[in-house]
Amino acid sequence: MKRRRSKNQRSKKLQTILDQHCLWVESTGKQGERARLLYNDLRGANLAGVNLQGAILNYADLRGVSLEGANLQDANLQDANLAGANLRDANLEGAALRRANLENANLRDAKIQSTYFAGANLQGANLQGVNFNRVHFLYANLQDVNLRGANFNDIGLQDAKLVLARLQRERAERKAVEDARLINRVKGFITNNLLIHAIFYSFVFCGIVAFIEYMKQ
Repeated sequence: MKRRRSKNQRSKKLQTILDQHCLWVESTGKQGERARLLYNDLRGANLAGVNLQGAILNYADLRGVSLEGANLQDANLQDANLAGANLRDANLEGAALRRANLENANLRDAKIQSTYFAGANLQGANLQGVNFNRVHFLYANLQDVNLRGANFNDIGLQDAKLVLARLQRERAERKAVEDARLINRVKGFITNNLLIHAIFYSFVFCGIVAFIEYMKQ
């Protein structure tokens, strides 16, 4: 009971912070208060569609949190943990995500422009359909990312270029292995079928020979 009450209190406190932040954004800082959620544990929170423009979320724990369609423009998410988070259709324009953990996060169709991913971990992240424009990936980990349908324009890859090159090479190698396996399966299928046919026709031939010998008697 106490645990539930404590959770409800945290939820109300968070909602108050979000309401004040929204007012701060809409009034261009004249009213309300900027959200300062650094080091906060926000796991379990539903932040889908929430306006967090310019919010301070350094070191925040956002693992598995839904931020679908959220406005994170110019937000500070440095060193934040966003592993497994849903950021689909989120606005990350101008957001700072240096050293952030975005492993297996979903950023499909997110708005990513002038965004800083320097040193970020994006391993296994879904970046499908993203239009990258003036994005910084210095020392970022881009292994196993899904870049299907993604477009790149004026991006600062530097060391990340090496990762992308390795990624493309690994994909090419995996494809080559898969193609080789497919060819071997086809060869095996053909070989097995030829063997079956050979055995069948051997039996037929033997049957014909036996029949001819019988008719000679």
